[in-house]
Amino acid sequence: HKLVQGDLRASRTQAWLEACARYPHGYLCCARGGQRSHIVQQWLKEAGVDYPLIVGGYKALRQAAIQATDDLVQRPIVLIGGCTGNGKTQLV
Repeated sequence: HKLVQGDLRASRTQAWLEACARYPHGYLCCARGGQRSHIVQQWLKEAGVDYPLIVGGYKALRQAAIQATDDLVQRPIVLIGGCTGNGKTQLV
């Protein structure tokens, strides 16, 4: 990116690479899924790391969680109880 170049870009890329190594199952996410996360993903890819991105950012993730919760609330809750060994697992 034009605004961040040289040593600053290299140090930021190194910090992101270390974060990716520490959290190998993570995702990149910014507030709205804009340029920042896409730029970081591009830098990581140039460094040889393919790291996933949440399309739409935090706002899209939040909306998906709200929708999933709303969908679950519409389903009936079934409570299964009983002693150990009476077949609850087979029922489920």
